[in-house]
Formats: sequence, structure tokens, C-alpha cells
Amino acid sequence: LLLAVLQRHGGLSVGGDDVFVNVVGGLRIGETAADLPTLLAIVSSFKDRSCDKRLVAFGETGLAGEVRPVKYGTERIAAAAQQGFTHAIVPKGNVPKKLPDGMRVTGVTRLAEALTELPTSRAIERTSVAPLPWAVAARSAPPTPDSPRMQRRGAGAGDVSGQGEGGGT
Repeated sequence: LLLAVLQRHGGLSVGGDDVFVNVVGGLRIGETAADLPTLLAIVSSFKDRSCDKRLVAFGETGLAGEVRPVKYGTERIAAAAQQGFTHAIVPKGNVPKKLPDGMRVTGVTRLAEALTELPTSRAIERTSVAPLPWAVAARSAPPTPDSPRMQRRGAGAGDVSGQGEGGGT
């Protein structure tokens, strides 16, 4: 759903691409405050530009491209400042009356506004990564469940999608 909002109100179509979002430590996100930072991360990755490591963002993103306030906005900004963040992109309704020292807070009401505030001026430094075994030019497709290699290993669906020897999803 977020990708549809990004296409419609952010002007970036990623519908033809595979998009995966990974959360550090395997945490599960159960609140809508992660909508805005997820979209900003997708844009950063798609444009091959890194964000400032001192940038923090939160906010719920609606289907019409609006960025809605979330609970505990002031507390989130204060906690981010204590952890060394210096810039926050947040819903306008979450901008505190008194800003923490050293913190610049940008309040936005629309996704398009947030995207213009996204500092993406540096190219991402790429490291050399070995291709997956089935991605080598000599092979044209990933192994199928009925291929001899997969039957030998007792492959599950995670293996077929290229998740490696561990057999997870």
C-alpha cells in the first residue's frame, strides 16, 4: 500500500521492482509511525543516495499522501536528540513548541514535502558482493523445487527464492 502512495504522491514508481524492508534485530513494527521513514528509506535506496546518519523521521502516511501526527511525537523527538540525531522530519502536528538543543525539526503535512526535505546528496558507497549462485551469467534461473540439487537438500520455499543454504524464508 505504501508503494502505491509513493507512486501517486511521491512521483516515484517502484511497481516493477522487488522491494524488501528489513528491520534491525528482527523487530516487528506494529504502529503506523513507521510509514514515513519506510518511504524515505525506499526513496533513498531507489535513488542510490544515502541519508544523513543523524536524520530521524516518523509519521503515518495516508492514502491521499497526507502525513498524519502520531502519539508521543514530542517524546520521540526528545529521545532522538538525546541519542545524537540532529534533524527530524515529522508530521507538522508533532513539531514541539520548544525544540531540543541541537535538533532541527521539519514539520510536513504531505509526503511530497517530506521528500523535498530528504537530504540525498551523497552516493551510496557500494561494497563488492558475490552474486547468488543462480545469478551467475552462465545460469539463467534460480533452481526449481524439482531440480536434483533442491531434492538432495530437501528444499523448502525459502530455498527456492534464493535464500541460501540455511533454508529460511
